Amino acid sequence: MADDANNPTGDAAQAKPSEKKDGRHERVERGKRAVYEALVELFGEGRYNPPVAEVAARAGVSQRTLFRYFGSFNDVVAGMIGYLYPRVEHYFTAAPPEGDLASRLLALAELRAEFAEKQGVVTRTSEALAHEWPAAAMARYGRVELLNQQLRKWIGDDMPRVSNEKLVVLSSLFDVSNMEAMSAALGKKAAATVARAAIAIIEGD
Repeated sequence: MADDANNPTGDAAQAKPSEKKDGRHERVERGKRAVYEALVELFGEGRYNPPVAEVAARAGVSQRTLFRYFGSFNDVVAGMIGYLYPRVEHYFTAAPPEGDLASRLLALAELRAEFAEKQGVVTRTSEALAHEWPAAAMARYGRVELLNQQLRKWIGDDMPRVSNEKLVVLSSLFDVSNMEAMSAALGKKAAATVARAAIAIIEGD
């Protein structure tokens, strides 16, 4: 009996168009993920505006293939941001702990310091690319809005004491770039320092 390789009625010959299409789709998705991971590596190395040829080479694809996956480099940036968001989502959606305002703000500062340490490259990327790529500018705007929502949630019942001007200052205080700078200068004391400053802002005139 002929084996399936020589048998036109074998499984390979009977593969449905949808199965072939699914296989192509998965290959494309793998290729896209390789591009995203290549960008993350390059950004982690401080290469915030690498040539497309370098991105493609790091991902193991040709430039032609990269632009078959994406219509433009802005589409690459938008896709990468969506790809990375699940890694950082919990830093914005975590529920505040029980306790008074001071303890909640300390917990938030610790959470933001962890975000800055582990995933700061995501924020630095959107900041570095925002002037050139609309997707990065939108991501930066969205990140600020998420932080403002988080501050309102964690401040809770004390929020009426926080004016719009104070919220802007608090947002800057808890922003990743500031948390990175504070952590570099103060180490483990950074979170407590930020929390104390936040209390002073909220309670000040």
